[in-house]
Amino acid sequence: QLNPDVVGWLYAPDTVISYPVVQGSDNTYYLDHLFDGTRNSAGCLFLDSGCRGLEGENSVIYGHHMKNGTLFASLENYQDQDYYDAHPRLFLITPEQTLTIELFSAYVTGEEGEAWQLTFSSREEYGKWLERIQERSCFVSDVVPQDTDRVLTLSTCDYTFQGARFVCHGLVQED
Repeated sequence: QLNPDVVGWLYAPDTVISYPVVQGSDNTYYLDHLFDGTRNSAGCLFLDSGCRGLEGENSVIYGHHMKNGTLFASLENYQDQDYYDAHPRLFLITPEQTLTIELFSAYVTGEEGEAWQLTFSSREEYGKWLERIQERSCFVSDVVPQDTDRVLTLSTCDYTFQGARFVCHGLVQED
């Protein structure tokens, strides 16, 4: 009711991740605005403006890597197998349903990487993309994506090198 841009709430049990997710008309407004429209340098979690809601092969949610540990700062913990084993899933609660996100890959990449690809020319191209992103993972997962699955990508800044990003990919499963 506060904002028609809100598409859901992202929640990761036993972590700090419990935030609303919005989708604006571009990918800049919510970098420095809260979900209620208040200007704030922390911004909020937002779905890529190029996504068709959560219906595409790959939907991307961006969030700042805050020095105080909030928003998506804790994603970097997925570089540790034990952390993944303790936190293998997230939930995206939408007005219509609760989606379970089964993580299968996380890694550091450059800002020009393919993690944010939203459309694919064929199932074969999508399947090869899934294989490549799974091979890059910092952790080992039993979750094996198929070319019929939908993926949710979580993206934040990383400070390993100039322009680095940390991304997590998970399968979207409807409850």
